[in-house]
Amino acid sequence: MTIPKGDNVPAGVIVAAVSKIGEILDDSGRGALCVHEDASPASDLVPENQAHAIIKAVDEYNDEDLLGFRDALWEIMKENFVPMADIKHKDD
Repeated sequence: MTIPKGDNVPAGVIVAAVSKIGEILDDSGRGALCVHEDASPASDLVPENQAHAIIKAVDEYNDEDLLGFRDALWEIMKENFVPMADIKHKDD
């Protein structure tokens, strides 16, 4: 999945166990990514989400490593991806 630079519209929702993200390791065998809770307020596109999180790299990595982490993350999460068009809100 590619999101154009400057396009901050959500592509969808993923529900996944944080422990799976910890399985992505860097070359030294250390966990490459961490998860930060980041409750999301309601917007025109999505309802409030207290379970929202942001995934960040734990260190400075080169572009090749970051792309590898992104690909590994997508492999873990793609089966749980729900496109925005398929999301039903409580009020619908």
